[in-house]
Amino acid sequence: MSDFIRLYFWEVVKFHYADFCGRATLKQFWYFVLTLFVLFIILNVIPVGVISSLVFWCILLPSLAIATRRLHDANISGWFQLLWFIPVFGWIIMLVMLSLPAIGSNRFDKTEIKRVNEHIDRKTNVTHRVKKMAGHANINTNKSKRTGKEE
Repeated sequence: MSDFIRLYFWEVVKFHYADFCGRATLKQFWYFVLTLFVLFIILNVIPVGVISSLVFWCILLPSLAIATRRLHDANISGWFQLLWFIPVFGWIIMLVMLSLPAIGSNRFDKTEIKRVNEHIDRKTNVTHRVKKMAGHANINTNKSKRTGKEE
């Protein structure tokens, strides 16, 4: 049981707290929802109203993020979560959309690739601007550091 909670709840909260880019599988999403459901049942059985409210507000952002990533996996924009505000009809549509199967390759894969490339650029201290300059201008590296003139 602890591996279940670690894999499908704690990993999402810890590493993807506010990560709205990329994708989440059906299994990852629904196990996260199941864990939240059990957690809130336990918190409602034990009379701790303040703690229950605090947990709700702490879990709200990762819940929105994983739902967005789940919709991305089905090639749907995360903005469709606004349908939650439409009683009954919107909820049914959202449950159907969150249950759709994954699409092999979609437009949200590009976002993930771009984010990974930006992370790699930050690690190697090479900014996008320097890459662009190097691609469009002939940079002479044989200049003297002291005078700035070619040797």
